[in-house]
Amino acid sequence: MPLNPHLIFPTLGPRYDVPRPVQEQILLELYSDLRRLNMVEAPTGIGKSAIAMCLGKMINSPFTVICTATISLQDQYDRDFPECVRLVGRNNFDCTRAIGLTAGEAPCVMDASLSCRSSYYEQERDFETATTVVTNYPLYCSELLHGQRWYSHRPHLLVLDEAHRLLEFLTAAESVTLDFQLADRLGLRTPANATRLRDVGQWAMDNRESIQQRAFGLSITGNPKAREWVSLLRQCDAVLDAPEGLVVTKTGKVFEAQPLWPTTSAKKLRRSANHILLMSATLFGGEFLADLLGFDRYYSWFTLPSPFESWRWPVYYRPVASLNKKSGAAEWEAVGRAAHDIMHTHSSDKGVIHVASGQQADRIARVIDACPDCRGRLIRNRRGRKRADTLAEFRVSSGGWIVHPSIGEGESFDDDGCRVQVIAKLRYPDLGDPVVKLRAKDRGLGERYYFHSTAAYTAQTIGRGMRNERDYCETYILDGSFGNLYDRNKEAFPEWFRNQLR
Repeated sequence: MPLNPHLIFPTLGPRYDVPRPVQEQILLELYSDLRRLNMVEAPTGIGKSAIAMCLGKMINSPFTVICTATISLQDQYDRDFPECVRLVGRNNFDCTRAIGLTAGEAPCVMDASLSCRSSYYEQERDFETATTVVTNYPLYCSELLHGQRWYSHRPHLLVLDEAHRLLEFLTAAESVTLDFQLADRLGLRTPANATRLRDVGQWAMDNRESIQQRAFGLSITGNPKAREWVSLLRQCDAVLDAPEGLVVTKTGKVFEAQPLWPTTSAKKLRRSANHILLMSATLFGGEFLADLLGFDRYYSWFTLPSPFESWRWPVYYRPVASLNKKSGAAEWEAVGRAAHDIMHTHSSDKGVIHVASGQQADRIARVIDACPDCRGRLIRNRRGRKRADTLAEFRVSSGGWIVHPSIGEGESFDDDGCRVQVIAKLRYPDLGDPVVKLRAKDRGLGERYYFHSTAAYTAQTIGRGMRNERDYCETYILDGSFGNLYDRNKEAFPEWFRNQLR
């Protein structure tokens, strides 16, 4: 395979012809100094997926695995690159032996000698001969801890796209839950108050065999109750495989334990491939993720400027009040009025107002509702309504504005879908979460974790409304706490973000 990206790009797929200059530059730099760990911080519009695919061909990778955090990005790889084989979990396939159950609840989960005509097995055959696979973080991490897939079929190049969420997925992979409420419902005797992982592990060991027998007996007949027994069986297995040092975060009817830092899964991830490429619009300044994965200083780091003209997506810092848990009604009223003024001025544009909680969304909405011209344009996530339905209403609206606590990443509001964004309240990690609180106090990784993760989320939010070279979207930051965050942690913000700030 030729090393020249210009010769490789036409082979990637019908949407690709020649690399952009910035793509060619980063590919040649990566190739000339490829390390075990490589990080590319690049905003929307660079074409990171094509960089990943092209790099695999440049280094003659016999097997490349790409991990994504969202189904939409996994679908994009599958759609844009014909060479990609899509790999998803067993629960996405129907079992043809036990009608009504998925392949993840089927008898073959407990007895590998059994099989059926499920398309899951077709996926597995395609996987065995694939040279490039696109999968998701939960599946990759689960196999690292509980499976053999990546040990028997080791990636030469592992691409972690949307890698700013890596800590989240590694943590989830090591976390364990045992739902004693479910066990009670299934007729099992449960402990009155299990507060230690050791005690929960003993219960799982004592009951696992009978749970598996019951799960198998029901699944072989296609009984829908098998679903609950298989779920409980998986929970028991996860508890019995749990790494040491987990922090108990919930007791009672549902027991939960999480790692302070997911060192076990990070170590296994580091060893699972010859080369690892992390990509995202923001990567915590690089050093944090390298330390998390145990790479110290032995990695390559690239941060790229935006390919978009700066005037198309300015970020205006207009502090109104420094918001925190102690902020009162007057401060929220002031921020609400400022958000409303921006919305009212942009009477024909669509916009997004970002907050950190549903309660904050309600506070902003109450101020806007006082304006008869803007009241009917505001869309919010009401209790009992699905998030997807709220987003769908906003997307089809004319001149609508949405106030929402969880659309700062993973969503795309292209072109007229959003012309203005307002960050009314920065989203910090929740110190009410015991693990977050312990991490923030930790003198090692914790010194960077709390503020770097806030910087990363803020930078991700900026990119929701700027998606292509002809797009434009202005963003206003009203939360005065941003000034202190930025002054003390400037290195945590990507270069492209710093260039946009006004």
